[in-house]
Amino acid sequence: MHAAACTRGRIRLDTTRVTEEVEIKLRLSPEGAGKVKRSAALRSLARGRGRTRRLLSVYFDTPRYELRAAGAALRIRHLGKRRIQTIKLPISGQTGLQTLRQIESDVRSDVPDLTQISDEDVKTWLQAQGVAGALASVFTTELKRTVWPIVLHESEIEVALDLGEVRAGERRLPISEVELELKSGTPGRLVEAALMLHREIPIAWEYDTKAARGYRLALDQPPQPERARPIAISPDMPGRLAFVAIAQSCLRHIRANEGCARLGQDSEGVHQLRVGVRRLRALVGAYRREIAVEFGNYLARELDWLQTQFGAARDWDVFITESLERLHARLPGDPAVSAMLRAAAALRDESYVALRATFDEPRYTELLLRLELALTAGSWSPVAEGGGALPDRPVAEFAASVLGKRYKKLRAIGGKRADLPEQDLHRLRIAGKKLRYTAEFFRSLYAKKSAAKFIAALSDVQDHLGSLNDAMVSQQLLLSLEGRIANGNDIAAARHASGMILGWQAARIDQDLAELPSIWRKLRGRRPFWAQEVQ
Repeated sequence: MHAAACTRGRIRLDTTRVTEEVEIKLRLSPEGAGKVKRSAALRSLARGRGRTRRLLSVYFDTPRYELRAAGAALRIRHLGKRRIQTIKLPISGQTGLQTLRQIESDVRSDVPDLTQISDEDVKTWLQAQGVAGALASVFTTELKRTVWPIVLHESEIEVALDLGEVRAGERRLPISEVELELKSGTPGRLVEAALMLHREIPIAWEYDTKAARGYRLALDQPPQPERARPIAISPDMPGRLAFVAIAQSCLRHIRANEGCARLGQDSEGVHQLRVGVRRLRALVGAYRREIAVEFGNYLARELDWLQTQFGAARDWDVFITESLERLHARLPGDPAVSAMLRAAAALRDESYVALRATFDEPRYTELLLRLELALTAGSWSPVAEGGGALPDRPVAEFAASVLGKRYKKLRAIGGKRADLPEQDLHRLRIAGKKLRYTAEFFRSLYAKKSAAKFIAALSDVQDHLGSLNDAMVSQQLLLSLEGRIANGNDIAAARHASGMILGWQAARIDQDLAELPSIWRKLRGRRPFWAQEVQ
């Protein structure tokens, strides 16, 4: 780091410093923060004593938040008489680590000076947006930061313990976290260091940057649900690299929805969280033969656990929204339905308490970090000699193989009409879901229209089987509701409401199953898009 020299009370500005910042953030409780300095793992790796200083950083943006929209952050950090301007820009990559391009320079005052930015493309973009004349402070971070240099194998890492807060007007958000920043070496070592720390001190893998949290605080916006982002893979990419790209997408999808799901104000948050888990399970199933046996067994076991842990909250959300609230809208004066709705809301709240407890379990963070390490280090799959294994060949070959097998299994279960007993319809729904997620993973390899039409037809089949699955889940939920209402000495009301709900769902099931054969024939009539030429 260059220093700004002082001459007769004036600050001489250094040249701009452009670096690539690769780091992982770990959230911890104030009690856990006190244990970091005593960590045996960090002491064994430290190459110097910790240095503590106070950091005040002011973040700027335009009234329309153009910087935020571009994923950029602009701040001025106060260090004594120095004022260090930093603009951070996202770098796309396959790892789940925070990777940012950082352009840093000393400036003369407490307001940004965009002329100091050396990157002409960035400077031109800022000028085109009219940023320079419209900047204003949005939020501030004030931290007490203690930094230690550590060495893990061949890699140098800076460990920073940050304690403080984000401020935006009258609103405050505490910060208690550890940042691990790679100074040289291998990105996977950051995850190794995080795992070492995690096994001593309860931590969580923080998804958001400080800037992202600051913006939410300033705008008074809770975390929002996020859908899966498009996955960029090309036909000639080895299947092994495609797995990493898709798995990182699934991992990002899960982590991006943790905040919204934890808050529990928007049911879409836990839905997207579960979709992320299901996508990852589908991917692990598709590549199961290529994954190292022990790690594959670990992933399958832990993802099953996670799906179960997140299931109750989603089940209550669906049951309340799709059944109870609709029935209550039709029969607003029925006391039994009203009692059932109140009891369901209470049980839903309890399920969200359990969901939050899952996020705080060491087992959850362990799973995320171990998966990230395996993907970053490449240890998830043994490399075959000669490189002739299917994952080492172009991903288009792998995609066609796995999609063909999954579609063949789906057709074998459904037959010509999908006129099946209930247990086989359940198998058909699960097989369809696996095929759909796998098709979405690889759809960018093929013509857009044919892939979209096939996936839409497959989704239609799933939708018509969804009411059957909802009814199966509802039977278990109704038992819980009856017990809750019966404790209030109103067992007759509970049974009356249960009967109405089951009747309501039976009507939906009859309609969906009556339409299923024609929907199934439409799917069977479509030519599989992976049987066509890749783009």
